[in-house]
Amino acid sequence: MAFSDNGDALQTGSPSGNTIVFKGYRSGLTLIIPETGPFENYLQELRDHLKNSHNFFNGAKINLELGNRQLETEEKAALIRLFQENGLVLRSTGESASPVKRPFSRGKAARDERVVQTVTVQKTLRSGQRIEFDGNVLVWGDVNPGAEVMASGDIIVMGKLLGTAHAGMQGDRNVRIFAFQINPVQLRIADVIARGGEKLKRTKDFRPEIAKVKDDQIIVEKFS
Repeated sequence: MAFSDNGDALQTGSPSGNTIVFKGYRSGLTLIIPETGPFENYLQELRDHLKNSHNFFNGAKINLELGNRQLETEEKAALIRLFQENGLVLRSTGESASPVKRPFSRGKAARDERVVQTVTVQKTLRSGQRIEFDGNVLVWGDVNPGAEVMASGDIIVMGKLLGTAHAGMQGDRNVRIFAFQINPVQLRIADVIARGGEKLKRTKDFRPEIAKVKDDQIIVEKFS
């Protein structure tokens, strides 16, 4: 997963590496701190990430996963203070938030049955902000012109989609883009692209909309 705000990349890595990791699960966003290595180094890395994110995580509720690491009282106090300074809410500590895993096979029925990781963004995305995630992305707000959302799964916008959205970025044409209004700068599903200047097929009643691929083009339908 990678987040960025105003074009600044927010580094993420593998939980087995010597770096902190933000991961999105169905239960929400989890910060993973490696079990080994000096805690103060990871605290400084987190401080740098939050500084470079330009308040992107402000208001986010975060689970903390530490593995076998046991925090000293001073370490925990420093972490909580850093969270408070950046508007983050520490929801739980040291608990694994691993998603349910099921075997994946091709086809619509298999896709409907599998559990896909989902990250939730509880804010409107402004121009210059960008979110990229290997799974589904749910935005509680608008995606304004100049903002970008990229996902290997579905994209759900609980507001207006006016910026750029790329679902199925690993090639899955069966994913969908949902929003209460779809009027984007650009839509992309897998390798199929539709731009805002192009006329998207759609009905004219006022209901939430869903975009999907049909006959090698993106169509927008009213959601029911």
